[in-house]
Amino acid sequence: FDILTYTLVDMKQNNGYGKIIKKAVPLLQGEYLSHSGLMACRHADGKSWWLLKQGKGVNEHKVFKFVFTRDSIYDFGFQFISELTLGQNSDSYGQMTFMPDGSEYVLANATKNQVFRADFDRCSGLISNPRIYHIPVNNQAPGIALGDTSISGACYSPNGRFLYVNTWYNLYQLDLDEPDTSLAWYHVANMDTTYNQFMTWTSEYIAPDGKIYIGNRNGLGRAWSTIDSPDVKGAGCSFCPKC
Repeated sequence: FDILTYTLVDMKQNNGYGKIIKKAVPLLQGEYLSHSGLMACRHADGKSWWLLKQGKGVNEHKVFKFVFTRDSIYDFGFQFISELTLGQNSDSYGQMTFMPDGSEYVLANATKNQVFRADFDRCSGLISNPRIYHIPVNNQAPGIALGDTSISGACYSPNGRFLYVNTWYNLYQLDLDEPDTSLAWYHVANMDTTYNQFMTWTSEYIAPDGKIYIGNRNGLGRAWSTIDSPDVKGAGCSFCPKC
């Protein structure tokens, strides 16, 4: 996985449906890249966008950076971060996500039982103050002793106080204002249906209604599970299975 491309669409053409002007233009080539670590954040100027891409393997300590303006793309190279250690296992599952105000970002990756968190400067693109969090480990299902460490999603609450992290089978809330990590983690849920019917969880995102929606890795279900009050600590976050 060694190429990153972009496509340019002019939304004023084709009666408002848009027309592709440039297709699959390379941004990066010949660099070993993460399958899942990719996310954009609005620049401090309010008009442009930062795009961050996580490296993998020999590049696991690198975060590649680009700025998209209204008419240009600027390559800001990469930043080397020694605390980033992703391991060599599959990283097809995982998520890079920014705090709603863009002041922080996290990388949750299936290759290791940990979450990387750092401050982000929307002016310069500088990543600083890196922290590593190790998630609790719970069983895949009641009666099944195999521990679940396959991290697949992470999302900040709208107010930025809480970080929600999900593995395939378990959902956690991390209170970022609690310095004692033994007290900061809250186990929100273990699956949203029976083990035989459960489709396992993947990425999670804040929707315009302020809720967090959790996607599924496989299966044919027709409903997402939600966190209805993500700004509330503990059980008050109101996890709603298949809602």
